[in-house]
Amino acid sequence: MSAFRPPEQPRSNVEVVELGYEHFNHGDLGWVLAHLDPEIVWEDARQMPDARVYRGLGEVRSFLRSFGRHWEEIRFELEELREVEDSVLAFVHLVGRGKASGAEVDAHVVHVWEMENLKVLRIRTFFDREEAVRAMGVSG
Repeated sequence: MSAFRPPEQPRSNVEVVELGYEHFNHGDLGWVLAHLDPEIVWEDARQMPDARVYRGLGEVRSFLRSFGRHWEEIRFELEELREVEDSVLAFVHLVGRGKASGAEVDAHVVHVWEMENLKVLRIRTFFDREEAVRAMGVSG
């Protein structure tokens, strides 16, 4: 396994998303936060208990930092990316273990990243692949 080296600045929306997951998985929230619009909106999947919408950089920062408190380990493994205009659909394999419970999590989610000028404006989370694709108005 090679050592993690911070890559150059992203040149496309797809690179922002790819590098965002890579940096998150290596614990580099600073890089992730630097690529979010100050008015970022992050939406949990509606099926989640206590699903929330986080508004603004402060709320999203707190949400992302909470992962370290609740998860012994968590990884978002990219399976597929699709760019649709100024958005990127990210099909992701979520793997983790709860800190308190030790429960293993192995799930598939879709994040819809809405972008402008290489900054993330909004992220919507879906458990259902088809629902995410429909929300983007593209064919499956």
